[in-house]
Amino acid sequence: GKMPDYMREATGASSGVYGLMLAFFLIYGRKPVLLNKIGINIFRLKYIKLFYFFPFLLIPEILGLIKMIKNGMNSAIGYEAHLGGMLFGLVFLLLWKFFQKNSEVKVSE
Repeated sequence: GKMPDYMREATGASSGVYGLMLAFFLIYGRKPVLLNKIGINIFRLKYIKLFYFFPFLLIPEILGLIKMIKNGMNSAIGYEAHLGGMLFGLVFLLLWKFFQKNSEVKVSE
């Protein structure tokens, strides 16, 4: 028989990649990015903090999920998996920092 829409099969590693990207933004978000080196020239800005790129990662996923829910869960893109990957990246990073802070053994940076 036909599977319900909420039981779709999914393959790929994009949710893990989104988790890594979120962790990267949280760890290195305050680092400045030289815009000229990546081909962007906006408002004569020379540098911008990396974290300002995060909304360009998050907002399309939220909007895609909303559109997917409105259209009856039919989409070839796993927006819910991407957001779940970001959530997992956040939880993993918070747990890592918690256990790092409470551990006697420190990992050198």
